[in-house]
Amino acid sequence: GLTGRELRLMLEMEDGATHEARWVMRRPTGDAGRLSRLLGELIARIPLRQGVSGLEVALADLVPAVGEQLDLFVHQTGQECRLRAGLNDLAARYGTACFYRVALLDGATPLPERRFRLQEVERP
Repeated sequence: GLTGRELRLMLEMEDGATHEARWVMRRPTGDAGRLSRLLGELIARIPLRQGVSGLEVALADLVPAVGEQLDLFVHQTGQECRLRAGLNDLAARYGTACFYRVALLDGATPLPERRFRLQEVERP
C-alpha cells in the first residue's frame, strides 16, 4: 500500500569504489514495471569498467498509495492511455480473471445476451 518518490541505486565495484545514482519522480509510484525501467536507466548512467561486487536498490520517501478516479466518458489527450495503464496495474495486482472487456457480436439481434460477449483482459 506504499509508493515511493525516489529510487536510489548504489553499486560497489571489485576495487572497492562505489557509484551512486538516484531518480526523483514527480509522482510517487509502486509500479514494478516502471521502477524496473527507471532502474535500468540508472544502471546505464554508471560506467561499468570492472565487475560489480555489491548492489543496493532502495525506494525512498515512501507515501501511502492514493487512488485516482479517471473519467470514463470525457475524451481527453492521453485519457485512453491512462485508462489502459490503470487496467494493466489492476490486472497485474489482482489477476486477469477479475477483469473483462465487452466485445460487440451483433448489435442488431433482438436478444441482449447475443449482442455482446465478455472477454477476459489479456496479461499486461
